[in-house]
Amino acid sequence: MKKFTVSEVEEILNSMDGIQPAEAPLYMYSKIRNRLATKSTDTGNSFQVKPLLVIGMLLGCMIINIWILSQQKQKINNTSNSSIVDFSSEYGLNDSYAN
Repeated sequence: MKKFTVSEVEEILNSMDGIQPAEAPLYMYSKIRNRLATKSTDTGNSFQVKPLLVIGMLLGCMIINIWILSQQKQKINNTSNSSIVDFSSEYGLNDSYAN
């Protein structure tokens, strides 16, 4: 920790001689009170609309995701069945040879 000399301490203390307290503009307190009063009475429907909009958007995204996943699952099933049929026919593993 730095140790200050006597002249540095006096310089720091003298720098605060011209400090004056800050003053707020006229009627600032009443303006703030009026703004708070008008905002508290003017709630409107903004809070009720936003959650419904968000819930609707989430449901829409979920429906789209479920649809896309079901389409991909059908494509995978179709390709896997056709690959099994191709494999069995290529190596002669048909049901007709089992008898």
